[in-house]
Amino acid sequence: MDSMRAVLMMLGVVLHAAYIFSPDTEWVVTDPQSSEFLNVFSHYMRMFRMPAFFVISGFFSIMSLKRYDAGTFLRARLQRIVIPLISAGLTLNVAQLFYQERVMEGRPTPFLDFLLHVFPQRVLDGGWVQHLWFLNTLVFYFIAAVFIYQLAPPFVEKWKDSRVLDLLRRRCRFMLVLPLLLMGWNVVEHYGHGWADTTLLCGILNLDELAIYFPYFVLGLWLYVDPKLQEEFHHLAPWEAVAAVLSVIVYSRFRGAHGFHAASLLQHYCETLFTLISTQICFIGFRKYADRDSKLFRYLADASYTVYLFHHVCVVILGSLMLQVTMMPELKFLIILSSSLLITLTIHHFLILRIPLLRFMYNGK
Repeated sequence: MDSMRAVLMMLGVVLHAAYIFSPDTEWVVTDPQSSEFLNVFSHYMRMFRMPAFFVISGFFSIMSLKRYDAGTFLRARLQRIVIPLISAGLTLNVAQLFYQERVMEGRPTPFLDFLLHVFPQRVLDGGWVQHLWFLNTLVFYFIAAVFIYQLAPPFVEKWKDSRVLDLLRRRCRFMLVLPLLLMGWNVVEHYGHGWADTTLLCGILNLDELAIYFPYFVLGLWLYVDPKLQEEFHHLAPWEAVAAVLSVIVYSRFRGAHGFHAASLLQHYCETLFTLISTQICFIGFRKYADRDSKLFRYLADASYTVYLFHHVCVVILGSLMLQVTMMPELKFLIILSSSLLITLTIHHFLILRIPLLRFMYNGK
């Protein structure tokens, strides 16, 4: 699963490069030459990428907690998360925000003035986090995993052989129920008048992100402790193939539905169902084709953290430089993507791997 986690992280480069040409996505850089293909491509990739990542994170959390005590687990995980978060936030994201201020927005702000006046405001409003948001989210999930691991065993023993659980587990029927539970957050958002999507603690806490992805993290916990579910999860049931196609059709029909009515609820249900099935397909595919010991997979797994942390500023700069270039948007996308991957992999190979301080700062080890 390390290779799957690495690929999902590196797909962030693909996603952010595609955002530049996606008219439906408001991103840091928006190219006037949009692409409907990249718009649809990025939209459907976004639907499954982070859910699949959090499922894997939950899976490995329980694996680690079974090997180590809670204190050791938290120390190791928080070092791996918090140190790169702070390091990247205070260096790479500062550089990107200064570039936006001076080059993209055309304000001749000296760097010292930027640090003293502009950046503190970006810290307060959470703008310094940018693509690092999932690291904040993981910190809260890892703490939650410790509590779940300590408190859940009695409930697991009681329910693991129950008929209800077996019915939900068999042929992954729980996927038909989980979207209904997730729709409960829609009710909170609807009647909360926007408070749920408010960023708190200088961007460290976002209730919306925590609530949306936590069920996928819990699914990862369940997968690890339930071998029967693992077995079912690694085979696509016939109903799921049909449901995947139908969910895309219905979701596309009602995509963009807003408010709190039947169309928007159906759209959300189909979106979540497609996300769950897509996540399962990722697991099946990686288990079949990439679950092997390989120098390339090991290298990419090690480099994926560096690539993700450094790619954002690269994509922003390259994307802004390409704005005035007249070229097919798909070709511009490939240039930005390949250049960003080359730059970040070079940084990992020649700097991160060879300088212990940088490896500690940006990889937490």
